[in-house]
Amino acid sequence: MKNKIIAVLTVALIVFLYRYYDIGKYLTLESLKENREWLLLFYQDNKLGTILGFLLIYIITMALAIPAAPIMTLGAGLVFGPWLGTFLVNMGDTLGAILGFIAARFLIRDWLENKFQSSIDAFNKKIEKDAGKYILFVRMVPIMPFFMVNILSGLTKISLRTFALATLLGSLPITFIFVGAGNRLATINSLEEIATPETMGILLALGLAVLAPGLYNNWKQKKSKTAQESTIS
Repeated sequence: MKNKIIAVLTVALIVFLYRYYDIGKYLTLESLKENREWLLLFYQDNKLGTILGFLLIYIITMALAIPAAPIMTLGAGLVFGPWLGTFLVNMGDTLGAILGFIAARFLIRDWLENKFQSSIDAFNKKIEKDAGKYILFVRMVPIMPFFMVNILSGLTKISLRTFALATLLGSLPITFIFVGAGNRLATINSLEEIATPETMGILLALGLAVLAPGLYNNWKQKKSKTAQESTIS
């Protein structure tokens, strides 16, 4: 109980500081562009510190569902380049998701089950078979908030290993797209220019490709079952 209280108070303090100092006003595309030169110079003078600091902040951001991921991902592309930027953001996504998963499973499970029982039941029903593939799909195709996937997954029977691997692989395509956009920041005027219908269509196609074998097997089993019932009758 003591550890739970400490964890909750720590989260509350971080959220309070974020809101009190209005940090969100700095997490905009305009602010990122205005500070472009300063960020690049700072990185050149403090490479290791910048890398470790960015990774730590990104993990906390994802774990607490602070709405800063798109701008921070663009910033990673700007400062670190496409390859290191993608690696750092993907690690931050995965480790932040793991913290959210663990918190949901061991710290706030009872409260969440009471508050979101219907959503939890629906999610459990969808992923009771091939859970890893469904996690992979919702990571590739952002149809559900990132933090909500962490929470709901923590309330299922899916293993932490499967959840982490699906998050690591599933987050990679959209991460690479946004980091790549950050690397050419001067040509970007809005986030909508990145998350275009064409881009979302590609991600959807990738996600469906992951689910296709399982969906086909389910259809084949239902068809076989229907044929057997027809033969018996």
